[in-house]
Amino acid sequence: MGQNKKVLFLYTNPHSGHHKAAQAISEALLLHAPNVEIMNIEALKFSYPHLQKVIHKTCIVIATKLSRFYDFLWDNVNIERRIRKFKEIINKNSLDKFEKLFVSFPTKVAVCTQALPCGFLSTLKQKKNFSFKLIAVITDYDVHTYWIYKEVDIYCVATKAMKEKLMQRGIAEEKIKIIGIPVNSQFTQPANRQELRKKFGIKDKSFCVLIMGGSYGIGPLNRIITDIDRIKKDITMIIVAGKNQKLYKKIYKILGKTKKSIKLFGYTNHIAQLMSISDLLITKPGGLTISEALCFGLPMIITKGVRGQESGNFKYLLDKGAAVAAAKPKDIVPELTKLINNNSSLKIMQNNALKIAKPNSAEEISKLITNYL
Repeated sequence: MGQNKKVLFLYTNPHSGHHKAAQAISEALLLHAPNVEIMNIEALKFSYPHLQKVIHKTCIVIATKLSRFYDFLWDNVNIERRIRKFKEIINKNSLDKFEKLFVSFPTKVAVCTQALPCGFLSTLKQKKNFSFKLIAVITDYDVHTYWIYKEVDIYCVATKAMKEKLMQRGIAEEKIKIIGIPVNSQFTQPANRQELRKKFGIKDKSFCVLIMGGSYGIGPLNRIITDIDRIKKDITMIIVAGKNQKLYKKIYKILGKTKKSIKLFGYTNHIAQLMSISDLLITKPGGLTISEALCFGLPMIITKGVRGQESGNFKYLLDKGAAVAAAKPKDIVPELTKLINNNSSLKIMQNNALKIAKPNSAEEISKLITNYL
């Protein structure tokens, strides 16, 4: 390694899979190269501190309330071309701040786990002639046109299909590495299922269903609980409401009124433990959540969350036989009942999940980074 051992990580939301991916790589990097200096930047807050919350809330509304419009915008080459000038203005307006940052923290490698900061740094390389290596880590099982920048040195992707798609968009093959989506090391460690079940107060023989809606608790989780409560089986539900306090309070009010045992969590750092003690996961197909679940071989019932990239995740899991689909909330109970009554189907899904899991992705990306230090 050279003298400059500074690495910068950029994402746009501190409570997202993109941030979790950056953290996973950071932790793995420090294990391989403990002398590396790491800085994590929330790119929107850094660039536009007064607009950051407004932009973030607008994106959530578009993704959840205007999903068809979001789907139209996502990976639309014609739309990308039309807004290219607007993107250039946004990127240029952040230029001075990033130039000062790179002067004060002379970065050798910058890692972006989201497309927007990747655009900021591509403009910095282009306009200010900085020579750092720019690594784009895509945290879904599909890739969209807003990731395409010729200044990116390496793209880390999860699948061969993503590599082929990038090549079709003009990215050189040698720039693309099929590595996977980086997950924290806790998702790669063996767990004592029996001890953890005891810790969380879950009976050994109870069929345990983990129900999640991402970090913001997106989806009809309260309806799912009511429907599952009618199934005549010994089922324990673990509910993770994430940052959605309104949802948490709704579910909290029904605790003790249901026939089934319910374990309720808000935003928690115990997801790895909860996955390790569960028999099945019901979730929208967020890239990090499903990658974490794959490491445990956890069968999934996938609901249609937001569109865009999650549609690609949805399709990937179904194609690989690691999940079954519940296009509407009413479809969840029939699918769950079938799986509870058919242990061989669950086993097949578990094996399929383990086949496509890439638990060492964070470590591999960290090794890639050290090659440039």
